[in-house]
Amino acid sequence: MICLIYIVNIYSRTILIIELSRFASLYPGRIHKLVFLDAAYDCNSPEYKAEYAKNPVPSMIPPWPAENPATIAAYAAAVTRLYPSLAAIWGEAMEENLKHSIKESPDGGWVDKMSDAINNAIRETVDSYTAPYTEIQAPLLSIFAIRDGSDYLSSEYMSADQKAQVLDYFKTVLTPHVQQYIEQFRRAIPNARVIVIPNGHHYCFIKQKEPVFNEMKMFLLDGQQVVGSARP
Repeated sequence: MICLIYIVNIYSRTILIIELSRFASLYPGRIHKLVFLDAAYDCNSPEYKAEYAKNPVPSMIPPWPAENPATIAAYAAAVTRLYPSLAAIWGEAMEENLKHSIKESPDGGWVDKMSDAINNAIRETVDSYTAPYTEIQAPLLSIFAIRDGSDYLSSEYMSADQKAQVLDYFKTVLTPHVQQYIEQFRRAIPNARVIVIPNGHHYCFIKQKEPVFNEMKMFLLDGQQVVGSARP
């Protein structure tokens, strides 16, 4: 069986940026429009790596529970406790996604379906890949979220000093870097429509759902009619 993609709209988050940006650059005639949701970064650039290496948050996060959570609810509770940024957008969509991302282990606990080896391989690929943004010919909407760090604070395991470190990092290190990168992106791809969400969330399509969907709707409906679809 052969599946032929004719003309489509593509929406991308960070992990999918590799496949989708590559596909868009190789097959421009098959892409109607392209949307990046806080995804159009260059994780392979030395500047990106240097700024993110200064992030104090990872070293503050406690280890995963020694015993696998006994229920899906317990697994969700562990995730939202350790990762406040996910707790900030947790809801039905995240619950449903979790159900498809974990499995019951032989000991009766719940574990991630993805092995550490695969997860590490994906992370290494993302961190070593430079997306061919300048080669993309399709109309492009890129939404960037400027994070202030408040979603990463934990009152359970962070001290007042640690919270201050996190907020200072986002204010004095990460935000200036992202703002500079966005300007570079604008210059490199002058025909792209760029939207910046102040005090945004990486999962902007959840926490800033209304403005994100409105921008996507205006972009996708602006001036053109979808003239193709997926063909079997």
